[in-house]
Amino acid sequence: MQKKSRHQKPAGGNSPPGSQRARTKKNPVKRFDSEEYRTIKGGYLPHELSCVTHALNMLLLEHLRESGINVVQFRALQVIANAQPISIGDLARDIVIEQSVVSRIINQLVSRNLVEKSRSEVNGKIVNVCLTPEGESLITHLQPIAYAIQADALSVLSEKERKSLTEMLSRIFNHITSPSYAGVLDG
Repeated sequence: MQKKSRHQKPAGGNSPPGSQRARTKKNPVKRFDSEEYRTIKGGYLPHELSCVTHALNMLLLEHLRESGINVVQFRALQVIANAQPISIGDLARDIVIEQSVVSRIINQLVSRNLVEKSRSEVNGKIVNVCLTPEGESLITHLQPIAYAIQADALSVLSEKERKSLTEMLSRIFNHITSPSYAGVLDG
């Protein structure tokens, strides 16, 4: 029997959702049971939002895997498509991920020829990114799929409820990110 190195990956690989490893029939995206994610009782909002986000991401990942990108890379491509050229700092802010992580994501997308980097003409320290024609083509293909998944998820709500949900989430976000927000524990 061969001794396994502690750095050796398990046979068959158990790569996390969204990893670069291609999913196949042998290695499918894990479907989930909604009860699996309902362990916190009492309506703790961050947990509820995380469960919904995770479920939507897993549905989307089934389509992204065919293109060889993960959910975070897709989100970066979405934001770039809507605001190009965009600085890596602004992209990090918009997708709510640390700038160093976004830099690695961008490098992955550059190596796939989906985005290109350039220095800002105004400030040479700032790196801007924009989609390549291949990136444009990919996001044009994937964007309708993502919105169809979202529309299907929201189909259990009336138009009025969907509008209210969006407004309520915006109000909560604006409240807790306001410069005047002191927080419940701060005073």
